[in-house]
Amino acid sequence: MKSLLNSVIINMIKQDDLSGRQFLIKSNQKKQFSHLGVLVPAFKNNKCLRCGQSEFYTLPTQVRQCTACLELKAVFETDWLLRVPTTNLKKVTTSSLTWEGSLTKAQQKISDQLTSHLKKKEDTLIHAVTGAGKTEMLFASIAFALQEGMRVVLCCPRVDVVDELFERLSLAFKTTSIGKYHSESHPINSNYPLIICTTHQLMKFYKTFDVAIVDEVDAFPFESSEILHYALKQAIKPNGQKVLLTATPSQNLLNQVKSKQLNYLLLNKRYHGHRLPVPKCHLLFQKQPIGRFLLDFRLKKLLNRLIKAQKPILIFVDKIANLPNLKIKLAHFYPSLIIETVSSKDPCRHQKVEWFRAGKVDVLLTTTILERGVTFEDVQVIVLNADDAIFKTSSLVQIAGRAGRKKDFPKGEVHFFYHHYTTAIQQCLKQIKRMNKWD
Repeated sequence: MKSLLNSVIINMIKQDDLSGRQFLIKSNQKKQFSHLGVLVPAFKNNKCLRCGQSEFYTLPTQVRQCTACLELKAVFETDWLLRVPTTNLKKVTTSSLTWEGSLTKAQQKISDQLTSHLKKKEDTLIHAVTGAGKTEMLFASIAFALQEGMRVVLCCPRVDVVDELFERLSLAFKTTSIGKYHSESHPINSNYPLIICTTHQLMKFYKTFDVAIVDEVDAFPFESSEILHYALKQAIKPNGQKVLLTATPSQNLLNQVKSKQLNYLLLNKRYHGHRLPVPKCHLLFQKQPIGRFLLDFRLKKLLNRLIKAQKPILIFVDKIANLPNLKIKLAHFYPSLIIETVSSKDPCRHQKVEWFRAGKVDVLLTTTILERGVTFEDVQVIVLNADDAIFKTSSLVQIAGRAGRKKDFPKGEVHFFYHHYTTAIQQCLKQIKRMNKWD
C-alpha cells in the first residue's frame, strides 16, 4: 500500500475525491495533510492500527516496526494514519442496473431474499455451487444499495477475478462510476459509489462502505488471515452489512449461521439446471504420472480421447516448480499440441488465459491460481497429484467446478490422479454428490 502522494497531487484533487480513504503518512507530513481528515498514531495500545496485529521488530534506533503487514509497506510507530471522512451519496429515483439478462427461478429467489436482508440491515452468507451465477444474483441488491445512496464494495482474493468482475459489472451498471483497486490498479480518486477490489486493498479504506460483498470468502489468503478480516471490519461503516459468497463454507461460517449471526441462503443448482460434474478418481502406482519417457497408461488413454475430441484441457499441478518440466514432457508425447503454463509468478498469465479461452492453446498447465473465478467453454479438467496437501477440499471442489459451466457444454469431465485417497478428495466427492441431490 503506497503512502500518501506529494502535495502537488493532493492539491489537484478535492477532499471528496478521497472519501473514506486511509493513508499512511510520516510525522513530518502531518501539518501538510491534516486538513484532509483525522490523524491517528499508526501504533496504539501495543497494536498496529493498520493491520490490527501486535507483531513488532525493534530497530537499532529503538523505533518499532510492524512485521505483520510489512509486505504492504513498512509502518513504524512514528508514522500516522490519515483517515478521510466518508461523504454521503444522494439517493436516486431510478435504478442504475442496465443488465438485460434474466435469472432462473432459483436465482431470483436468492436475489429477492438478499435484497430483503439488506433492507433489514442483516448480514448474509450465500452458499451457492460453482457455476450457479452468484454474480448475477447480486445485481438487484447492488442496484438497491446504490439507489439508496449507499457505498458498495465487492472484493475477492485474486487480481484476475477482480479484473473479470470489473468487466462484468461495468456492463451491468453502465451509468455507474466504478473503481477498480488491486496491485496493478490503484487510482488516487476513491469517490466511487461502487468499488471492485482485492481483499488486501480494504486496508486503504476506513469506515467507508455501507455494504461489503466478499466473493470466495473461503479462499486463500482471506480465509485464514486475521489481517484481512480486520481490514474488512475496519472498512465497513458501524451499521454496514456484509454479504459473504462461497461454494464451500467453512465450519466457522456455518457456526455463525447456527448462532444467527448470519442469514443463510443456499443454491445447489447451476444456472443452466445441470448437476455438477463428479470427479473420476485414478490411483497411481508409479511415482510420477508423466515421466521422461513414460506416460501413465490411464492418463495417456484419457488424453488421447480428449485430444481426439478436440477438447480444451486444463491440468492442475501441485507446485509452480513442476510446470516447466511437465510442459517439456507433455510436448514430447504430444508434439502437435500447443501447450502453455500459467502461475502467480507468470507476468503473461492474463494473456495466456485469454489464448486458452480463445482456443489458441490446447492444453493449459496451471496451479491453484485458476481454481476460482474463471470460465472456459467445454473445458476438461485434470488434477495431477491431487493428494498433495495444497489441494484442500475447498480447492478440489472449486477446481471441479471449472468444468461444465457453460449452458451449451454442461457436462465436462473432471479427473483426479493420486497416490493416496486423502480426506480432502473424499470430502470433495461427498460435497459435490450432496449438492447434486435435488429434485
